[in-house]
Amino acid sequence: MKQEQPRTFWCWLGRTSQIGFAMVLPVVVCTVAASWLSRRYALGGWAVFTGLALGLCGAAAAFVKIVRPFLRAASRDKEE
Repeated sequence: MKQEQPRTFWCWLGRTSQIGFAMVLPVVVCTVAASWLSRRYALGGWAVFTGLALGLCGAAAAFVKIVRPFLRAASRDKEE
C-alpha cells in the first residue's frame, strides 16, 4: 500500500497555480486562435465566440480533472 506523504505549502501552491493555468490558458489560446482564423479567412465574429466557448469548455474540463483529487482527499480526511 502506498503511503501518502504530508502535503507541504509548496505542494498546495503548485496545485493551486496549476488550477489557475488550467482555467486561463485554454480560454486565451482558443480565443486568440479563433481571432486569428477569423481575420485570416474572413469568418466573422461568430468564430471568436465559438473559440471562446471551446476555451471555456476546455477550462471547465481541466478544472474538474484537477479538483477531483482534492475532493477525494477531503472525503478521506473527513472519514478518519
